[in-house]
This record gives sequence, C-alpha cells and structure tokens, in this order.
Amino acid sequence: MIATITSCFCQDLPDLQKYRKDIGFNTNILLSGILYSGGSPFDLLLKKQKTSNTAFRFGISIYAAASNDVNVYNQQGYNQYSNYNLSVSVGKEIQKQINKRWIFYYGTDLAPFINFNQRKNYSQNTSSNLSYYLYNQNNVRTYGLNLIPFLGIRFDINERLYIATQINLICSFNRKEASQKLVDANNSSPNNYIYNSSTRSFNEGSLNLNPASGIFFFYRF
Repeated sequence: MIATITSCFCQDLPDLQKYRKDIGFNTNILLSGILYSGGSPFDLLLKKQKTSNTAFRFGISIYAAASNDVNVYNQQGYNQYSNYNLSVSVGKEIQKQINKRWIFYYGTDLAPFINFNQRKNYSQNTSSNLSYYLYNQNNVRTYGLNLIPFLGIRFDINERLYIATQINLICSFNRKEASQKLVDANNSSPNNYIYNSSTRSFNEGSLNLNPASGIFFFYRF
C-alpha cells in the first residue's frame, strides 16, 4: 500500500527533461541599476538538462562602472574611478525534486575571471584656476580562477518559468598586478610634471561565503 502511494506521488512530479534548455539572468541588475558605482554585475546563465536530475551550466558575468567624485565645496581637485570585470563559468548541477513546485539543487562551478580597477586623482594647477593635472594614479589588474560549490532552491511558476536563488562558497586563486603613478613634487613644475612609477605583483587566495547570490529568473525551452 505504501509503495503504491509513493509510486503515485513520484509520477506526479514534473519531467525535468521535457525542456532541455534553461536561460536566466540575475534580477539584482534591475534592483541595483546598470553601470554605476556600487551596482551589480549582469549575470547570464544557460543550463542544459542532461538527465532527469542533472544539468550542465554555462555562465557569464559582466560588470562595468565609472564615476567622478567632485567636491562642490572644494573644487581644488576631483577623483575618477573605473572598475571592469569579466567572468565565465562552467559547472554541473544536481537536482532533487521536493514537490511539483519546489526543487532543491547543488553542484560546483569553475569560473576564470579578470578584473581591472583604476583610480585617478586630479588636482588644480596653482598657476591656473581652469586646469587640472593628474597627481596620482592607481591601477590594479587581477586574473585568476574561482572554484564555486553552490547550494540552491528553485520555485516553478509554471512549466516554462521559474525563479531560483543559491548560496555560494567561493574559493579564489588569483594573480594581482598593482601599479602606481605619482607626481614628483620636488622635480615638477606647472605644465611640466614628472612622475614616479612603481609596480608589484603577487599571488592571492581567498575563501568567501556568499549567503545570497540574488534571485535568478529562468525561461525553459
């Protein structure tokens, strides 16, 4: 009797292989805005359903931000900031159906990435109230690889649409190259600035838990 009831319950679960491809994006980009300092990256994820409970994942994450920091009360200088990031990912997802609407999933993504961060500081030329000169510039270029085990849950709105969210453990291994360009105050003169430059490179490793990676909206086809 119990076996019969269990069999009927399992037959009521949706067939995840009915649609072989899912495409979705992170809705954080809509909530945080596009291309401004402190915003969110644009995350796009494609899934290919291989079996009744496994899927391969292919993703891309793009972030770009640029801004000027101008003090309206003190116009003797201003700052420029820019940040660009590109990451691609490939991984495998294991799915466990709870009921018709809810599906629990987990797996691992492998994601190489590159990031460029720049800050420029400008000061007003003392010989002219209309011109500014660059007195400090910092560049940081980072490239590496993220290993991302994830744990998530999704809710099926209907057979083609669903939303999902997940927890990520990000294990990062990267190479960082930092450079600085600073005006030589002792040897420079107005309109003839001499700069001192320095560069250093080092390896980094980090482990971070991302408790909420946003809400993804998916379409199945």
